[in-house]
Amino acid sequence: NGGIQWLASNGRPELAAAASIIPRGFPEPDASLIADLNHVVKTAQDIDYEIKIWPIPVRDRRYLAFFDASFDSAGKRNQLGRIVGCCTQKTNRGEKDLFSKGFWKSARLDQSNLATSPNFTETKAAFKALADLTWYKAVIECLAFSDFDLETRRRRGTPAPSKLPYVIRDDDPRQRDPACLLLGDSKGVYDNLNKELPGAERYSALDAAPMEIRMHEIGCKP
Repeated sequence: NGGIQWLASNGRPELAAAASIIPRGFPEPDASLIADLNHVVKTAQDIDYEIKIWPIPVRDRRYLAFFDASFDSAGKRNQLGRIVGCCTQKTNRGEKDLFSKGFWKSARLDQSNLATSPNFTETKAAFKALADLTWYKAVIECLAFSDFDLETRRRRGTPAPSKLPYVIRDDDPRQRDPACLLLGDSKGVYDNLNKELPGAERYSALDAAPMEIRMHEIGCKP
């Protein structure tokens, strides 16, 4: 299974589910586990897989992170996943767009015993996706601009970003076309990141506060 995990993390994201599920059978391995492993290996060998990196011009480049999570009511196996990469302004306009995948991660939630709801696991997934998005944006910007400052996360001489105003979307260009997007299917996470008061779930609210600061620094919208 170590080989499958390596492949899932280094070029074969379609194997991520198998790399996550198969280890559950190792405490008590049987013939069905061997059959599952053989099936995954055959699938990996049969699929002709390629990853396209699109040549997106600097002026059009936007950064994007997808996140998702699974919730285990037994508190044993809560899984977090995210994909980070680059797109263009078309994504902000809701149009079909190019997406250059930078990297992806899937891992078990460390604090599974604290997870009391799907909103908790989704918030943790969003938190980690935002951290990876910030890191990925810094790496790309450092390669593109010699005057990029890692401490301020912007180019030297660029004024600090002001907080996004609570206005009608079309009234502010930063609302229409943000530099970064954090995308997920959790309404709870979206609501926590778009209101002044914290949510009812205290653990999720604790994560939302630093996320808002980080999003402000890199010009990100949920």
